[in-house]
Amino acid sequence: MTTVRRSGPLLALSAALLLAAGCDRLDDGQARLCTAVVPALEETGRIRVDAVAPDPERATVVRVAYTVEADGGERRPGFVRCAFGGGFLDRDRLTLVAVESAEGRLTGARLLMLNRFWLGDPDALAEGERRLDLTSVETPILPAPVSVTTGYALQQVLNALPVAAVYGFLAAAYALVYGLLGRINLAFGCFAVAGGFAAAGVVTSYDRAWTMGDPVVATMALAAAVTVAGAQGALIGTLTGSAVFRPLARAGGTAFLIATIGLALVLSEGLRLVAGSGERWIQPVLATPILVAGGDYRVTVTTLQVLQTVLAAAVLTGLARAMARSRFGRDWRAMADDPLMASLVGIDRERTAALAFALSGLLAGIAGAADTLHYGHASAAAWLTLSLKALMAAVLGGLGSVRGAILGGVLLGFAETAWASLLPMAHREVAVMTGLVLLLVFRPDGLLGVSRPAADSGDARWRSADR
Repeated sequence: MTTVRRSGPLLALSAALLLAAGCDRLDDGQARLCTAVVPALEETGRIRVDAVAPDPERATVVRVAYTVEADGGERRPGFVRCAFGGGFLDRDRLTLVAVESAEGRLTGARLLMLNRFWLGDPDALAEGERRLDLTSVETPILPAPVSVTTGYALQQVLNALPVAAVYGFLAAAYALVYGLLGRINLAFGCFAVAGGFAAAGVVTSYDRAWTMGDPVVATMALAAAVTVAGAQGALIGTLTGSAVFRPLARAGGTAFLIATIGLALVLSEGLRLVAGSGERWIQPVLATPILVAGGDYRVTVTTLQVLQTVLAAAVLTGLARAMARSRFGRDWRAMADDPLMASLVGIDRERTAALAFALSGLLAGIAGAADTLHYGHASAAAWLTLSLKALMAAVLGGLGSVRGAILGGVLLGFAETAWASLLPMAHREVAVMTGLVLLLVFRPDGLLGVSRPAADSGDARWRSADR
């Protein structure tokens, strides 16, 4: 299963399969795996995929119909039926347990060899994919074919967009609070994790009640998931802001940091008790890949990735404009620059801070929902990683600058994707955290941050404002 996930070109198969299927309950991952089996059973000839559909009697069985074109021009139809270990919400949904073709059912030994030495071998999968002909059901968005190098680069850019969206939301939310308090909040990732669990619960509820293969229902589920996650994040942000952050803003930095660690432990343990210590998996939503470019390398993007990117672009652009032109944005910038002067000119500090905490929680909740929908799972143990990545994105763009934080989140998303595509995945998190340390040492103000005197930050600024 891991090998199939790494095989980027195989994602392109899903577009053809789902277009030809005509059934709402076709599992995209199972369809992709079953199609990858066909070249293993047909040792020679060009293979044209004609259709794929789930079995009408068993939801975990997929049937792929194809035509083999021999070198001499002879054509022969064929089919493959693949049985899997579970359905959409089961752990074994991508475990191949039986395969049947026109020659009969594969024996246990042959099935073991297929799983280990074909589906588990990236080179074998790539060789088999080159023999698959999907032109009869694929229409790329870009008319001109692309080379392997160009296609791979374009694919990585498309893969980076939803990741950059998540980090953009996180960094902007982080900057909203840091700009007012000048304090590092290590509990911030818990807000996003709570939003992720809320989104997972909504999607699971929709899947049990309706057919999630219906694009209309899936879109409704996405909208509801993002709305509920954002509302929950806003509620948590408001409560923790008034109960913890505001009172401790006048305390020293050490006290604030310890308090946020305690808050993180309370929230993470609460999430673990409510949602469980394991990962909460959800079925893929709107995961049908769209063929962007064909040629030597097929470039795809899913409907969910497009919607996440559009949502992030709209929300973050609107936030940047609001911070520059709205009354709240002007009040926030005034308080971030000089709380005492903001109070003297009549700015309501309590109202502005409450709105900032609520908006920060809202963005964090949306980030958690986007992260869960993109990767397909939520975990209570992810809070620390999300907190540190939010901090790094905010530092990269500039602490205290919302626009800089958004830029930092986008850059971090692209940097992570580039690392994953070129370098070992096992070292990615180490590289991210090393980058955070280097940023804090050599450029603590980030790309667009504003350097302030030490006496003009944290407790000194808030104490002067209370005089």
